[in-house]
Amino acid sequence: MHHQNEGVVREESNEHIAAIRAVHDSAFGRDTEGRLVDRLRSDGIVVTSVVAFDRTTLVANAVFSKLTARTASAALKAAALAPVAVTPPYQRKGFGSSAIAYGLQICAQRGYDAVFVLGDPAYYSRFGFSSETAKTAHSPYSSAGAAWMALELRPCSIRGNAVELHYPDAFSLVD
Repeated sequence: MHHQNEGVVREESNEHIAAIRAVHDSAFGRDTEGRLVDRLRSDGIVVTSVVAFDRTTLVANAVFSKLTARTASAALKAAALAPVAVTPPYQRKGFGSSAIAYGLQICAQRGYDAVFVLGDPAYYSRFGFSSETAKTAHSPYSSAGAAWMALELRPCSIRGNAVELHYPDAFSLVD
């Protein structure tokens, strides 16, 4: 368990599932992302799902799932960071950042080479994500410009390599 100011950050367990769905529904104003998390979980491809609490209230969730990734010479252990949600009253207070940072530590501990994200460069760059790193990685999202970013957990795993990425079917739920 990882303590950050008043909050606690940890990996999800079964009793968190309904609260996680509620966080995504309230953050996105629809049920699509919550359904995506459920589907990633039921498909067995979650690397880690991290929850952050304000005292006893679950207020944030960051999900990392397995991507199929290859360079010309090897398979890569890659993860997608998505979705990330924070209950609206708790946004911009560090709960999402704590969940992401802890999830990245877990991905590194579990031997992942790289993590990919589609999101706001100003936000994700603080964790070391960069569109420059993702430039040679091809995926359905790679045309998104600066929002398509990657973080190398193992140095030189992506940079200078053409990487072919396949997102799991679950992502077809999200428009």
